[in-house]
Amino acid sequence: MCLLFCMSIKAKIYVLSAALFLGVFLVYPVATATDNTTRLRIDSATIEKGYTVAHNNDNFRFAVTPGQVDQEVNVVIKDQDLTRTPLPANKQLASPVYSFDMIGQEYNPIITTRPSWVAIHFTTSTDTEKAIYNWDSNKRAWVEMPSRMDTNEYYIQGITHLPFSKVAVLEKSQPKQGYTGIASWYETGAPMTAAMNHFELGDMVKVTNTDNDQSCLVEIIDRGPTVPGRVIDLSDDAFEELAPLSRGIIDVMVERY
Repeated sequence: MCLLFCMSIKAKIYVLSAALFLGVFLVYPVATATDNTTRLRIDSATIEKGYTVAHNNDNFRFAVTPGQVDQEVNVVIKDQDLTRTPLPANKQLASPVYSFDMIGQEYNPIITTRPSWVAIHFTTSTDTEKAIYNWDSNKRAWVEMPSRMDTNEYYIQGITHLPFSKVAVLEKSQPKQGYTGIASWYETGAPMTAAMNHFELGDMVKVTNTDNDQSCLVEIIDRGPTVPGRVIDLSDDAFEELAPLSRGIIDVMVERY
């Protein structure tokens, strides 16, 4: 035990990845959730073997590792939101937000001898850097947990010594690419669409009238415009979201959405 806690965080990850993830997440039975809260009591005999509690159709897993605690516990997992826990400016959400709570017997605080594992299914491309973060109420900030990515199953696994926390997968925000210029309109027959040369066909873009800050989302379905200075041709209904059709042209900012 002393050796384990004297090891570096990086070393812990490699050792516990094999011992805990394979031993707990793949072997022991899983309790499934039926609503936005999962509650499960784990007895002493089960604690000796280890148990994985699954929530939200197995999109969130919390592992009580073998022999981790000294008593029976109740595990409570809930769906959460970002109320009063804003994301860092350089991060974006890549999973739902959850909380877990491991509760011991009354008047008998939990003593843990090893960390827990959490695993969260992420919902965006595997190409972007990701990790599990927990909300630190003392620092009033999201703090990165030691994590590793399973790109085959689209899970992030993280290690934690906390008996309770709010957690989520966060990823590094991609810089928004934007263009400014003149927008015109044309009749396409396809609602809320546009022609543009700078993005891929099928991309969704946000178009903002820089005179009045009105915005709309459109899908790029064609190439154009060909008139110098014009950055995008909007379908007539999209243009009307920003200005009257009688204006003909407007100054806009176009950003990938």
